[in-house]
Amino acid sequence: MVETIFTYNTPHLVYWDWRIAADLFLGGVGVGAFLWAVLNSLYYKDKYASISKTGAILSPILVILGLILMTTEMGHPFGMWRTITGFNVSSPLSWGGPFQGLLIGIGIVYAYLWVRPVSTSLRNLVGIIGIPVALLVGVYHGWLLSDLVGRPLWNTGLTIVITMLSFVTTGMGAVLLVRSLLAGSSRKEGEGIIPRGACNILSAALVLQVIVLLAWWAGLSSGSADAREAIAAFGARYGGLFWWVSIGLGLIIPIVLQVIDRVHRPKDHPAVFSARLVVLTSILILLGGFVFRYVFVIGGQLS
Repeated sequence: MVETIFTYNTPHLVYWDWRIAADLFLGGVGVGAFLWAVLNSLYYKDKYASISKTGAILSPILVILGLILMTTEMGHPFGMWRTITGFNVSSPLSWGGPFQGLLIGIGIVYAYLWVRPVSTSLRNLVGIIGIPVALLVGVYHGWLLSDLVGRPLWNTGLTIVITMLSFVTTGMGAVLLVRSLLAGSSRKEGEGIIPRGACNILSAALVLQVIVLLAWWAGLSSGSADAREAIAAFGARYGGLFWWVSIGLGLIIPIVLQVIDRVHRPKDHPAVFSARLVVLTSILILLGGFVFRYVFVIGGQLS
């Protein structure tokens, strides 16, 4: 009896391209910008109103841009309504449409109440309602990837943590960048636009993100055979971008810049950075955040 052996050559394709990475990046920045706008307004009683107004306006714009990129990648941009009518409670992908649509609606109303002030209490109420929605959207971006069992690079609990820290840092970075550019490039015009508490949160989030990313890499490197193969393929293809751009330029250098400015800043100074350092730091954070999203999404699909 002759034994017959069938060999199947199944190609490993990259189904999600840079547009999905850009959608996750822009959506995360929009979530972070919205949360900072609301919390900054509630805590400081509009003392730093320019920050909250900037974040409120940026948030829905960025989330919408991300969704536009996602729909062009999916190939059926006019079929988005099916994500709501065909909602499947057991599918993580189905949760994105309703929650992101709700966040966009709330974000537009919240931004309008900043542009055309009607009532501070009404604006705060809309912002408070939007906080859990924004958090759900932020967690969803990580949950969507971590739920894919066949992708060892994504299928870890740290994926959700990385996502949450990323929308904090990139959201704050985007708001600070736009706010600093609007305030002017001179130190005099840039001073006082950043509350101390926000700078402390940004610093802590950057440090935590470095720690979590190192733990993510170490966990995969010492995990199952599939995990080790996945991180090895990822490192061989995108290791340079991950270490030098995502972590080096996007996290380590911003942390160092904050430390240097804190050392040389007078204790009674209202802002942690000069405007020029805010612009430089924000650009580096956003660059590192996008590069990580790109290599994470594309690298996670490597065979």
